[in-house]
Amino acid sequence: SSGNRIRTWTCTFPNCTSSAQFTRLADLQRHQSTVHGDKKPDFPCHVSRCSRVGDKGFTRRDHLVEHLRNFHHIDVPKRKPGERSAFPFGWPEGTSG
Repeated sequence: SSGNRIRTWTCTFPNCTSSAQFTRLADLQRHQSTVHGDKKPDFPCHVSRCSRVGDKGFTRRDHLVEHLRNFHHIDVPKRKPGERSAFPFGWPEGTSG
């Protein structure tokens, strides 16, 4: 029935190439601020010789963590509830952050 349909939001910015359907308004707003806003990459990759630095860095810490895990195969521990940093004891082994 139509009463069980999940509400979704779509980005309406001109020329947006994302086809994502956001199930939370906050996620759409985060997309708009990081992709279409003036947010600069604040999270560079500190792995030696990685090109993801400067303007090629990440605007979100979780994307940097995903990059470290999947691209560099670094075991980044999951954050504990209430913990602000994904790296509470410094950058993972093999990085120079």
